[in-house]
Amino acid sequence: MKKLFFIIMILLVAGFVTSGVLRNIENSKKRVLSIPDIQSEQGIPVEIKTAEISSVKTSRFYSGTIKGKEQADAVAKIQERIENIRVRLGDRVQNGSVVATLSRSNPSARFQQARLNLELAKRELERIMTLYKEGAVSASDLDRQENAYKMAETNFESVEELLNIRAPITGVVTDIFVVEGQTVNPGQQVVLVSRFQEVELEIRVGESNIHTLSVGQRVIVRVSFDGRNFYEGKVDRIALSADPSDRSFSAWITIPNKNMNLKPGMFASAELILEENENVVVIDKLAWVNDESGSFVFVVNDNLVCEKRSIITGIVDGDKLEIIEGIREGDKVVIRGQNQLKGGGKVLIIN
Repeated sequence: MKKLFFIIMILLVAGFVTSGVLRNIENSKKRVLSIPDIQSEQGIPVEIKTAEISSVKTSRFYSGTIKGKEQADAVAKIQERIENIRVRLGDRVQNGSVVATLSRSNPSARFQQARLNLELAKRELERIMTLYKEGAVSASDLDRQENAYKMAETNFESVEELLNIRAPITGVVTDIFVVEGQTVNPGQQVVLVSRFQEVELEIRVGESNIHTLSVGQRVIVRVSFDGRNFYEGKVDRIALSADPSDRSFSAWITIPNKNMNLKPGMFASAELILEENENVVVIDKLAWVNDESGSFVFVVNDNLVCEKRSIITGIVDGDKLEIIEGIREGDKVVIRGQNQLKGGGKVLIIN
């Protein structure tokens, strides 16, 4: 009986071993899937991005220093010592207002002599008028003295005007070049007055690019202190001849400055818009494939099947590509993985 039980156990173990061996043999016969097989079943992995409506532009960058659109120097007319500076930086002044005065005590100004002559002429006129009323002098004597007084008065006003330095325009004091007590010469700058409602940026353009500029051209201006914002200006005028030293042309850009944020002397960059299109179809530039057959992209439909589609391109603006023909707004365009595509195959979107 024990012998029979032992034989049965041996047969069961042998059966289990045989079954395992058969299963291993069967599994080894199964086909191992290759990458092309997996891609065929699940699709080629790609990343896509939707075509959209946007604006694109091409531009060129320059830099320069901001100055007042209109600015002028208040200058000394004679050699004399500065007696008083009547303005400070940032003060608003009117055209003709006195911004500084020269010394009235220096003999070179002839101020004291002119004032004395005026006082003497005035007293003499008063004396002659009294005598005329008494009939002691003739009317011609009175006329001569009145003329003498007027000449003395005019001379005094002329001398006094030489000692007054006046603002040449209405604006803001943006620089003061002298200090009180300093002796200035005729024509020397004393105060700079600028108008701030508009400012100007001068740039230098090489002769190879001057043809890309035109009066009225749109410009985007940025300054370092205000990096997040920009100011819109336009090309106001362009030099007709080049600077002989470097063969470059000057161009002046006018920028509205209603909030007075832009100050003369600030360094600024200018982006000149060469070409600009609005409300156009754009795609990510990464989608663009260009070979001997032309320009094309791969578009994925709702069934996750890709289509090779020829396109006509326009402006390249950073990572944006303008599409003139071949793509519509909302099309899903492959931007990565297109090197594995041929068109008509299934794709697996991974983004």
